[in-house]
Amino acid sequence: TPEFLYKYSKSPSLKNLICVTNNQADHLRHNPIFSKIIVLHNFIDLNFYKPDGVVKDINQVVYLGAITENKGLQFLLAAWPQVLSANPQAKLIIIGSAKLYSNNETLGIHGLGSQDFETKYIYPIYGEDKNALSNYNIYPKGVLGPIEIQKYLTKSLVGVVNPSYNYSFSAETFCVSAIEIQACRTAIIGGNVGGLRETIIDKKTGYRINSEKDMEKRINYLLSNADKAKEMGEKGADYAKEFDVKKIVEDWELFFLNNETPKKLKTNKLF
Repeated sequence: TPEFLYKYSKSPSLKNLICVTNNQADHLRHNPIFSKIIVLHNFIDLNFYKPDGVVKDINQVVYLGAITENKGLQFLLAAWPQVLSANPQAKLIIIGSAKLYSNNETLGIHGLGSQDFETKYIYPIYGEDKNALSNYNIYPKGVLGPIEIQKYLTKSLVGVVNPSYNYSFSAETFCVSAIEIQACRTAIIGGNVGGLRETIIDKKTGYRINSEKDMEKRINYLLSNADKAKEMGEKGADYAKEFDVKKIVEDWELFFLNNETPKKLKTNKLF
């Protein structure tokens, strides 16, 4: 809260506050705590991701994230019928569940989101028949382990993370899922807000979208231009190296040893 941030800014016991992206830090630029902020990115272990030799399914789109309103899946579901109309062979794999953060959540008929989520966002478009989603080439996979997730990410031509395009819904502070998708050489799409402005390089590793229509347009373009999607995937894999655990641990070591921000993190030459 602003009250606690102000207290932290004045406290001699708190020397630094870590933010995981420059975008997150920028939201505190006009707060006294900003003078104590240091940016150190989240990381992944690139040794886990092995996209070599995998043949892309040029019709496959994958969504990765919790099935909650603040993760924006409703925007993708709203756009999907139009995507399918333009690309009839397209299929959407949904990895995640409303149970990702709470096993006590009661799911709706489709076993995807909570009863409230499905009533508000799924039934009006797809209906309540249990086979309704498969009729639109939508295949929910629920909560999966990391090996299964990697297989779907690597096989897909396009990956989607939180497509929320304004701050009315939750914006990502970083979005590790975006880096995971890019590490799998998969073109990425996400909302043009929050940490995704830093973890997705727009028009290079994928697209940051500004509306449902924009998302529909970008997905259709990539599905119709598989070579371009693969090119973006290659650039994404290169970009993911910026967030490899070995590199970020070195930044943390530098911080702890010298108690200062690594100068290379103050600006990112890739933007």
